[in-house]
This record gives sequence, C-alpha cells and structure tokens, in this order.
Amino acid sequence: MQHIRPIDSDKFSHDRVALVLLTPAFAPWLLNDDFATTAVNRIYGKALDTHEASGKQQVDTVVAVVDKLPTPEPISDAAAIEGAVRSRMRSPPVTDIGHEGLAYTTLRRSDIEYRESENRFDEKAASVAFITSTGSAQDVICTDAIRLPLANTIFQTGQRHTMYAATWEQNGASERLRMVKKAQLEELTVKLRRNKGVTQHSALSVPLIPLTAPRAVEPGMGNIIRCVYDSDGKSLPASQELEKVVPEYFKARNEPPQPVSVWALVMPKDMVDAVNRSINELFPSISASDAASSAWEKLWSSNPPVWIDLVSQAIARGARLHRVLSGGGGWGKKAGLLSLEPLSDELITPLIEGHGYEPMELSSALQQVVNEGDSIQFFASPPAGIPGDMSDSKMSALHEHVAQKSSPWTWELGTTPSTVDQYAPSSWQTEGTADLRVYPFFNVFGALTESDMVITRSVEEAASKALDKVDATKVTVPFSRFCSVDVSERSGEGWELPDDVRSPAE
Repeated sequence: MQHIRPIDSDKFSHDRVALVLLTPAFAPWLLNDDFATTAVNRIYGKALDTHEASGKQQVDTVVAVVDKLPTPEPISDAAAIEGAVRSRMRSPPVTDIGHEGLAYTTLRRSDIEYRESENRFDEKAASVAFITSTGSAQDVICTDAIRLPLANTIFQTGQRHTMYAATWEQNGASERLRMVKKAQLEELTVKLRRNKGVTQHSALSVPLIPLTAPRAVEPGMGNIIRCVYDSDGKSLPASQELEKVVPEYFKARNEPPQPVSVWALVMPKDMVDAVNRSINELFPSISASDAASSAWEKLWSSNPPVWIDLVSQAIARGARLHRVLSGGGGWGKKAGLLSLEPLSDELITPLIEGHGYEPMELSSALQQVVNEGDSIQFFASPPAGIPGDMSDSKMSALHEHVAQKSSPWTWELGTTPSTVDQYAPSSWQTEGTADLRVYPFFNVFGALTESDMVITRSVEEAASKALDKVDATKVTVPFSRFCSVDVSERSGEGWELPDDVRSPAE
C-alpha cells in the first residue's frame, strides 16, 4: 500500500495533474470531502507554501477506483534491464493477486484526457486507458493502448464505478486548498509519453499453455466456428481435436478431469509458420517424466508449467485472443460447433473516437471473430497451484529492497482473478488483523483488473491522420501482465526518473 507523502516545492508545477488510483476498500474515502481536503493539503501544502507565485494557486486531481494494485518488481541492474523486462514474458506473476491501497503520481496536464459522465447514475462501464507507445515508420503512426475497466463500487459508494476530476484552489498563502469543482468521469486516457533521452522497454506476459497446433479455420457467422482443417487439409468439426486433447492434457498432468478454461488464438495466415517454429523450438528444451510419450505430453506435464511468449508475440503482430464459451458434442448441423467470446465495439470505441470510423463499419469488423484465411490455435490456463498473497515478511523485505536501491520508473498493468473465483487465499490483508501495515513502494504505478484488459493498436497515415487499421484483443487470462519501463540514465550516477512522471521521494 502506498501512503500519502508531501510533494516537494521543486516538483510542484501548475501544468501537472495528480493521478490517484485507489482500491475498493478505500473507495468510501472519496465520498468524504473532509478527508479528500485533508489529503490534498497534506500532499501539496508544503509545496504551495514555498512556491513563489501571485494570485490564486490551483491544483488538479483525478481519482479512480481499481480492483487491485500490482506488486512491484524492482530492476536495479542497468546493464541487464532489457533482458529483465523481456524475461517477464516467460515469467508471468502467477502468484500476485494484487494488494489493497493507493498509488499516485503527477503527470503533465497535456497527457491526461477525460470525458465527463452525462448522468451520474449512468450504467456504462467506466475505464482508464494507458497509451503505451507511439511510433512512426513508413509514413504510418502506430499507437498502442491498454484499457482497464474500473472496479465495481456499488456497495462502497452506491455507484457502479467511481472516478472523478477535481479542482482545488488556494486564495492566499495562509489559506488551505479548497475544492471548487468536481466532475464524475466516464473515460480516462493517460498518455505515457516517451521523451527525448528516455529509453522505453515493454513486455506482455499471458500465462497460457498450447493444446493444439494452429489449424486453418473456416469462417462462420459472427462468433461461431463450424470447422477447421487438419495438417492434411481434411475438414473436421471445430471441436473434434479439442475434445480429444483435453482428456490427454489432464492425463499428462496426472489430474482428474475437471472444468478448464480454454482460449482460442485467431491469427492471420502469414503468422502460422512463425508460430509453428516457436513450438518446434520449444519441444526439445522441455524436460519431463519418462511417462510422457510425446512432445505435447512433455509440455503439458511440466511442473512448474512452461510459460512461453508465443501468445504475447502473436498479439503484438495482430493476433486476437478469445475465450471459448461453449461447444462440442451435439448432432446434426450443430455437431462440433464452438462459440468464441466476441470483442464488443463498446470496449474500444472510446479509444478511437474521432478517427473517422463509422459506427456500423467498426461494429461489423469487431463482431466477425474469424476472417477468410485465418488460423486458430487453442490454449489452456492451468492453475499454477493456489496463488498466495505475499506474506508480511516478504512485503517488508521488498519494501526495504525498493527503499535502498534506486530503480527505473515502471508501469504495471494487468489482470487478477476475481475475488469470487477459486483463488481466495488468506493473508494479513484479508484476515482483518488489528494492526495496519503500510508499505510504500516508489517509482512504480499501475493497476490490476478482475475484468477484461483490452489491448488496442491503431494505425493511421502520418500525413492525413486518417485511421487505416484497428487491431484489438481482449485479454481475460488471469495473471496477465503488461510492463513498461522508462529509463533516463545518467552516466555513472544510476537511474533518473523521466521528466513526464513523478513519484514520491522518501
């Protein structure tokens, strides 16, 4: 849990906005204006007292409630930073269910955009989107965004989602900041600007294990898949191979048959060869029990599971991930059908509004799950044991590590299992102990969602700014994580925070 610390006068600027993320346990504080006023004055009071300026002093804040906060993973070795970030693609945090608390930073006003709610009782899903990178090549501009839905706070605040922007003013040096404006928000976009002299490394990890090889698929209607083609080009019911390998998967893992979450990776034809090469290169490196008779069985029986970056690499090149909702069995025309979870246009419309796409055109493009020439590959999400919350001693050790070693600025975004799911470990955060333990972590900011993390890439022409292409996928796999590290390195003096972000200093 991050706690509130004052902002130094040399870090105060009128062109910055304080961004605060809270978890639901702290959401009731947002409705208490006295608490909010005390907190803002605690953070900015010292800076305003020493800041030389005439007239009114103004502070802007944006506050949102998210499901959980991620556990930071400090990086202290400058020479190995790129490898450390990339290694996370094959080392997903499958035991990090997140923490209660608050996180805050200050950003440039120009890097925060938001849309106010038209109705305070509006039931539309509210979200925060992080624009992670913008690059240009061959006269096109690619923009990546990661969208996280906010937490459901109906039982904490009486509202489905809680997010607002507020303006505070100080009329004189002796006066306290007081709130003069407050607006409920529906959408928030945060631009993670890459400044000159700042190196950025990012990675996406999705903990899935392949069940099948990629198969050419026949387009169906909407989100229904009717048939696939095997390696010999023979048409098969879409669920036939999947129905065969799932029992083999449990047998290889020496587990009794049980419900299993299955995902389908839909990829264009030109991506299939690269995916097959990745799988073939993986097999020889797997060590498993002698009882495993095939390469696939060795992969499935590996303990701990062998996490690969196949899915994250495919998503980066335009593949789409869908949860398998239902299918298999049946008879007649319905035999062997599979139903995949579609990507609703309302999930990404806020990210690309104003770019020239007609609503009908956008909706049609997103609802058709499989296109002509696509292939499909199935994956499972096995439980990696029962994830446990970090113990008090581990949290204390992590806090000491972060406090003693400087580290680069890190953004951590991802998914965590729902609190109503099977993962409900007990810990010092969930047992309701009398002692309140507070651990501050520096140079890290982010959030975890119990819902759907949506990754969107839009491509537009640099000259005309016209939107040319939109790739979007919904990642619902628990413990998926996107990490982005921004580094400004001073020769011989360690890490320096980029100018566009600020983290409280001890």
